[in-house]
Amino acid sequence: MQFNAALYFCEARLVKHYFTYITKEGNYELLKVVLAKAFSTEFVDHESGWWGEYALSKNECKIKLYPNFVSGEGYHHEGKPNFPYLLEIPEQREPQRVIELMRKLPIKFELLEHDEI
Repeated sequence: MQFNAALYFCEARLVKHYFTYITKEGNYELLKVVLAKAFSTEFVDHESGWWGEYALSKNECKIKLYPNFVSGEGYHHEGKPNFPYLLEIPEQREPQRVIELMRKLPIKFELLEHDEI
């Protein structure tokens, strides 16, 4: 089988990174304002039986801010009960950009998970 450089580089660019961050900041409205400014988007509130009240960004990235605690179910991350909110940043092709942006925020977020697909 012959090596196809064009195909290799095309597929390499298709790698996507998924991030999950967690924060001790408990002010939901403040989190939405700070994240909207950082990601140059708006966050829209949604309601779900499973997630409770959560915010979803209006940009194509679909960043989600949601509570760590689910009523009647417990914590999404049991080992982090002092962290009231989680932030999912899906399908990023420039992971270093996301990491740097998150480091510069005025609110501290801890990286919980980083997966590549």
